[in-house]
Amino acid sequence: MLLGMGLAWSQLATSWSAGLPTAAAAQVADKYILQAELQRAIDAANSSRREPLTAAQQQQVLQRLIDEQLLLQYGLDLGLAKDNPSVRKPLVQAVMGLVRANATAEQPSEQALRDWYEANPEIFASAGQRHIRYYRVNQLQLDSQQLQANAEAARQALQQQGQFTAAQLQQWQLERVAYVPDSLLPVNKLRDYLGQTLVNAAFALTAPGVAEPQPVNNGVALLQVLAAVNADAHNFEVVREQVQRAWQRQRGEQALRALLEDLRNDYTVTLSTEWQ
Repeated sequence: MLLGMGLAWSQLATSWSAGLPTAAAAQVADKYILQAELQRAIDAANSSRREPLTAAQQQQVLQRLIDEQLLLQYGLDLGLAKDNPSVRKPLVQAVMGLVRANATAEQPSEQALRDWYEANPEIFASAGQRHIRYYRVNQLQLDSQQLQANAEAARQALQQQGQFTAAQLQQWQLERVAYVPDSLLPVNKLRDYLGQTLVNAAFALTAPGVAEPQPVNNGVALLQVLAAVNADAHNFEVVREQVQRAWQRQRGEQALRALLEDLRNDYTVTLSTEWQ
């Protein structure tokens, strides 16, 4: 009976392999190696040779792809993608790259680009500079209402006085954020230190002053603009390609955030009491 079952199984396996989809060159477990994937590998090998691969050599290329898939499947079964950071990180980056690439493949209309350009002029005003002092009102034990009240009181005092006293810093639970250089910086450098939201707030002021308080992690940001060097935004036609790249980059980030929101709904995420 066992022998008969074995023979029957081998016959089924043979018939299944003969019934692969037209686009598939092979199947490993439940994964297909596509004809297109195999052809790309063959073309890549041929590109470095004087003569094209023989049929036997092409078969070797397919066997290497099968070996890779077998090792990949074995690694997944061992849990390496979950437990090994050196495996997990490239996998996560590959998924992120795929999501972004799919999103940025969309071609925006000319009007969509113009509208987005006009709504984000600070991104393209490359010569603009700001000298910023960054204060943060720490949340600590404050509720949101008191936090906003402290931030607004601090903003008004800073507008009137130009600087804080030690007593005011303590009264409103303010701290000076020291990692922002105390000098004029272009928009791209400030973006590295502050992020796009705070840069937008800083460049909304075209003269020295204090920007509207902005919510940040564990508090509220207060930006004092000590000096402003303004530059006219480039003409749209001059920077059209730059605008399209920035628009597509934003679309990619939006698609990634949307996917993560969907995944949090699809998969259960539970925090320990300590981290809730």
